Amino acid sequence: MKSVIIEHLFKQVEENHDLTAVRLLIADSIETLVEANRYSMTREAQAHFTNAVGSLVLNITSARQPTKVGLTTSIQDLNQALTALNDRGKRYDLRSNTELITCDVLLDAIKTMRETLQLVGAVTVQQTPSA
Repeated sequence: MKSVIIEHLFKQVEENHDLTAVRLLIADSIETLVEANRYSMTREAQAHFTNAVGSLVLNITSARQPTKVGLTTSIQDLNQALTALNDRGKRYDLRSNTELITCDVLLDAIKTMRETLQLVGAVTVQQTPSA
């Protein structure tokens, strides 16, 4: 079952034409959820949060703009992270290099991504022809 957050994010991707605003909303959601689960995150959830950030970064840097593909992938990974958090103990614990990915690393990646997004948004605004 999808959470209210996930449903809201998917709705924004479909209905909001301001991709910068949608990207920031997804980044804010990831950041809030990582912070809220900082001390109780499973490796599986870490992996999904990491993938959500990665998909969002790929969406921002994609040569084919505007695109929503990375946004939906990011939200799907965020949903998987929430599922892993909710099913804690019921599912397998992913064994990989995710031990190296701390909450601080994820939060730093989101901060850098947000700064990049603001630069991209500023360039887009400057390049938009006036009517």
